[in-house]
Amino acid sequence: MARTAEKLLEIARSEIGYHEKATNANLDMKTAPNDGNGNYTKYARDLHNAGYYNGNKNGYDWCDMFADWCFWMLCGKDKAAAEKMECQTGELGAGCTWSAQYYRQAGRYYTRNPQPGDQIFFGDFDHTGIVESVTDDTITTIEGNTSSQVARRTYSRSDSWITGFGRPRFEESGEEPAASEPPSTDEGWCEVDVQTISAGDTGAAVKSAQILLTTRGYSCGGAGIDGDFGADTEAAVKQFQLDQNLSADGIIGPD
Repeated sequence: MARTAEKLLEIARSEIGYHEKATNANLDMKTAPNDGNGNYTKYARDLHNAGYYNGNKNGYDWCDMFADWCFWMLCGKDKAAAEKMECQTGELGAGCTWSAQYYRQAGRYYTRNPQPGDQIFFGDFDHTGIVESVTDDTITTIEGNTSSQVARRTYSRSDSWITGFGRPRFEESGEEPAASEPPSTDEGWCEVDVQTISAGDTGAAVKSAQILLTTRGYSCGGAGIDGDFGADTEAAVKQFQLDQNLSADGIIGPD
């Protein structure tokens, strides 16, 4: 099977109507006994068995796992090929934040001009899906973990909840992104709020800063990108400041 965007969408369409389960049972049935809201799915089970992620993610939010599963199926259950197609270079791909970061690192993250087959990201990188079609006014997607199921959704292209798009390496597009927009820069992809932030702060501005630090190779500790400006994040900021010949006070300000 050719590894194209249209083949990916055929796989995703065939899953529409699949409902998550209350427990780890009847996972292969679309709508069957045990339907519920426990976040148990065949997608998490299959990917865990294939060696994805840093542990078993069944029971966790699964929108990103649904997308990964579709790529895995497209690539004939070849984990390495699927991860390459999605630009995933690490094991932390079960969450939207990490998946968006992998596209960003590969220069394949965009904030406009979506194409069918793109992975779409929403909000503060807390939801994702696959772009099915695009018009001048709308974007239609297929998403997992939307109202506890796989479903088709349609959005206005101006919907403020849409954050951006990751462009997979399909066979028809080769290794280079086919888009009229250049790859996004750090500033265009994820801005840190103007206000000063420092140890003890929490929220979206801290999370944005952690994404930028991690992308540049400055670890924020075991908790990762959690929106909490703790000791590990402060240490990462200080090291970055030293490397940039700034005052290493651990405070993120205008400089």
